Amino acid sequence: MVHNSKALIQVLINFILTLVTSCRTAVEVSPVKQDGTVFIKFRSSPQESASELSYRFVEQLNLKKVQFVQTDDHKFRLALDQFRSMV
Repeated sequence: MVHNSKALIQVLINFILTLVTSCRTAVEVSPVKQDGTVFIKFRSSPQESASELSYRFVEQLNLKKVQFVQTDDHKFRLALDQFRSMV
């Protein structure tokens, strides 16, 4: 389990809301898994499609050099510890 996971999840959510979409209902973050990863899933909002949000998310993750796995078109898995430097 990741130490201080609630704070790290909030950092991840702020990252998404600042750089990807301001619509909180367009993103879903799973609870932290045993291996310290979380799933992020995008849904379409009235202004943006889930595909557009996913594309922007990948773009921002690559800019920050965050490692991730895209498990389907709109769902991602990444290690929460990578956001520790952003706390």
